[in-house]
Amino acid sequence: MSREMKFLIWALWHNRITGGKEIVMANVSNQLKKNIKYLRTAYGESQLDLALAVGLDSPNAIANYEKGIRSPKPDTRKKIASHYRITEDELTHSDFSGLHFSTSQLGDKKKMMEMTMLMFPIICTERTMEDASFKQGYAAHMRALEAMKEGREFADTDYDICVSSYSDSYDNSETPESIANLLWWFLISELSVKNQWMIEGAKALNDKRVSDINFYKKFYLKDCTVSEEENLSEDIEQKDLEDLEEVIIELLKELKTYTEVSALADYYIAIRYILGCVNNNLTEGMNKAIGGEMMLSFMSLGNEYAKKFILQGIRNSPK
Repeated sequence: MSREMKFLIWALWHNRITGGKEIVMANVSNQLKKNIKYLRTAYGESQLDLALAVGLDSPNAIANYEKGIRSPKPDTRKKIASHYRITEDELTHSDFSGLHFSTSQLGDKKKMMEMTMLMFPIICTERTMEDASFKQGYAAHMRALEAMKEGREFADTDYDICVSSYSDSYDNSETPESIANLLWWFLISELSVKNQWMIEGAKALNDKRVSDINFYKKFYLKDCTVSEEENLSEDIEQKDLEDLEEVIIELLKELKTYTEVSALADYYIAIRYILGCVNNNLTEGMNKAIGGEMMLSFMSLGNEYAKKFILQGIRNSPK
């Protein structure tokens, strides 16, 4: 796993889960105009930048929104929310006055590992380590993580060993932990495919070609005049995404049949919604909201993975 992939995980965690902000409910009538200005200035955009990103011809419309002279039409409001990767409800009701960004955690390898393992846990038990195939796959998995700690790309051979060894372990010994760890790889792959533009931004940030604020402005915000399909990397075929999702869904179904790991399956179902990896007819904001509600429900039912995820997000929110 490359340093860029590590940054992607952090960026998604910091800004799409916690929003990089502390959300406070506020007066609806005045909050929308304030939030448009708060968000625009936090991301270093001009009124023209925002206007063009949401399909408007002139910055005057944005100026009128921010002054409260006019209110954006429903379609424009939806595009503004999508542009900043938040829900319409957050745009209208939340207080973004304290919004700020920091990429200081990018160089903190220990913190990066903690966040990665929190979002995508690797499962291992004494029983499974007695299985030769699982043990071989787990050793390769640990080598890949070690490369990640050091900011290196993991070896393709370690990935191949993981997939083949975990598959053999499940086929021969029916170890559900093998399915869980296979899912780890496929979910990471899905996440990187769906967020290619952020990986490009991370590379630019690491190469010092952009500053922190320029990363968010250029690589994090969405151009709402471009379709979701056009936003995908040209190297990625839609069929590849569909095939990958089909594999993930089948593995999740299999994982759900085992009581000892069913909580992890529930957690992964929720996190796929939160991270925008679900292919359906709903908007990204709606899927994110659904995933958040699912995560809260799973936590209330005693799901330890959901509990750790939510509590860590609360601790990472700025005070």
